[in-house]
Amino acid sequence: MEIVFILDHPEHPANIGGAARAIKTTGHGTIRLIQPLADHLSNEALALAHGSKEILEGIETFSSLSEAAFDCDLIIATTARHRRFKIDYTEADELPKMIAEKGSLVKKVALLFGGERSGLSDEMIRQSDVVSTLPLATTYPSLNLAQAIMLYAYILRTDRVKLQTTDFRVNKDPLDSSQHRYLVEKVMDMIDLLQMKDSRILKEHVRKALGKVPVAESHLIHEISKRVTDRLKINNNLQTEVSHD
Repeated sequence: MEIVFILDHPEHPANIGGAARAIKTTGHGTIRLIQPLADHLSNEALALAHGSKEILEGIETFSSLSEAAFDCDLIIATTARHRRFKIDYTEADELPKMIAEKGSLVKKVALLFGGERSGLSDEMIRQSDVVSTLPLATTYPSLNLAQAIMLYAYILRTDRVKLQTTDFRVNKDPLDSSQHRYLVEKVMDMIDLLQMKDSRILKEHVRKALGKVPVAESHLIHEISKRVTDRLKINNNLQTEVSHD
């Protein structure tokens, strides 16, 4: 299991350097940046990294979340503020168990952090599979970016996230090489074929629900959605043929 720390529009090099130091001391090793507003190899960043220079040197930058999380099976967004739309938050302490229960479906997890000024956009929250928050004693003063990353890195340190070995399936066929991501795509296809009302909102809720589903139930959902999708496609094809007669 690998955790990739993705920082969106970070503004202060000290926070990037502090993040590098935090993830190295907890057994992680990858930071990716989305349109950074700070130089991650500046003297200030290197000074705060203190022994984690190789992590800063290995940082890659991207223009969007989809590019930054291109090889990740599960995207977990972190946020401290309430949104205008309903979100089912997962507290940080619950993440190790939740990730472990994904079993073989998840090999790489993206942990997403917003910039210092405004945090993550609503659109990035919607694109994520799980939304997590740190329960704090007071709303203000809030944690800065490097502090939040330190806490998540410690909670998700490599010795805590151990995958469960139980992997019940209704059949012996694997989901696909893309695992959890493939499951989400199949269920989204089924919703489209069903032509359900308010499908965009429904898809957002379903995506978040699937993010928390353990491996055994994921395989059941995959099999059900596959059979429903296949049956719907057959029925649609038959209706098309009848209309052409």
